[in-house]
Amino acid sequence: MKAKKRIMAAALALALSGSLVACGAPSSSPATEGTTAPTEAIKKELTEEEKAILQQRRDIAESYMRESVSLLWRTTDSLVYGLAARDGGAKLYLIADRIYQGVPYAYAVGTQDSFLEYAGEPDKDGIYTISGLEATAVNYESYGARVGNDCSGALTNAWSQIGTSFTTSMSGTMFGDYGVIPVGDYNFNPTISPETNRITDTAVVTTSNDLLTMFNAYAQLQKADCLFRQAPGGSNHAMMVVDVNVVYDGNMVDGKLSTVTVLEQSRRNQTQQKRYIHPELNKEVYLIGCIDEVYTFSELYNSTYLPVTVKELVDPSPVEEPWVKDSLENPGKDNLFTGNITSNWYIDCVTVTIADEAGKTLQEVTGRARRRFNKDFDMTRFVTENPGACLGSVDLTKLAAGNYKCTVTARLTTGQTFTARSFDFTA
Repeated sequence: MKAKKRIMAAALALALSGSLVACGAPSSSPATEGTTAPTEAIKKELTEEEKAILQQRRDIAESYMRESVSLLWRTTDSLVYGLAARDGGAKLYLIADRIYQGVPYAYAVGTQDSFLEYAGEPDKDGIYTISGLEATAVNYESYGARVGNDCSGALTNAWSQIGTSFTTSMSGTMFGDYGVIPVGDYNFNPTISPETNRITDTAVVTTSNDLLTMFNAYAQLQKADCLFRQAPGGSNHAMMVVDVNVVYDGNMVDGKLSTVTVLEQSRRNQTQQKRYIHPELNKEVYLIGCIDEVYTFSELYNSTYLPVTVKELVDPSPVEEPWVKDSLENPGKDNLFTGNITSNWYIDCVTVTIADEAGKTLQEVTGRARRRFNKDFDMTRFVTENPGACLGSVDLTKLAAGNYKCTVTARLTTGQTFTARSFDFTA
């Protein structure tokens, strides 16, 4: 799906609403089984139109996440994709000419659109060829490679297609301060660090709620909701819900048979070099993320997963129209790489374009959104960060004498593009 299609989907969702870090799999050890059936939550009765709005939003978010973990591509050059210094220098290896499925794993919030800027059109089999990608560190909190995403990055990018009520971009920020709300009636009391204002332990929640309560909460999950966990020491994971199958033994939920189907970005398939023969292509494909993975309620409980969502998926109220603003009142060539470009929606990237008087582009550079600053792009990053984090370059000193136009545009994760700056200058 190209950006244009997502713009159309986002526009439809808006129209309806106006009338829208290291990841780990759950443990396989079973929890104690048997609990009573979930009681119906007391909620405002929705009209058919409001139900359609919420369903449309859920469909858009799930479709976006599915695209992220399903994308087929190969690279022309083998790469060592660095993760982060805090991982002891862990690396993921991408081998030239292999077919991969899913956006590359990295501790970032990169979108599939940003990744595909390194590709041409797909071949007859729908496989993209990637070239020119650099996996260099980008000098911010040792997060490693910028292009690609991790579990929570992929999921929050998907949520960002349908709303703007939240600011979360990692498992540790899946709570109310960042616009995330629990699904179900359980005591949501995770341990939160006062220094970082991030969740450090979700086991506190599962152990303070009985199986009846947590299984009831899992049973209320719907498409595009989230399951996440966070453990002391940094181990965490987040997954998008696709479907829930609740099985009862009489009036008791069977935790071993009740399941949740999910989409998840993960590095475990890549580190284990998992692959399969694609049924339509009849070719070997190497897996990155996981598509329609199934976990039981018991596995989720024992791995301390919590069910959460965001306002746009439960409240059909209209969402705010997107806007982009520049902190500079008088931008020019002398302050080009200063100030901030901000938006109320998640920013995917910011591009600086230099054109001559005839409108021909002479120089262009694109910088990617930074984790935890999804709605705020600091223009100084074009100067301070590793050049490998950007696509292209701009150097005004290399321009011949003459008149030029500079345009700074911000592309949101929805694919919508806004002009943040535009000015003429003389070199």
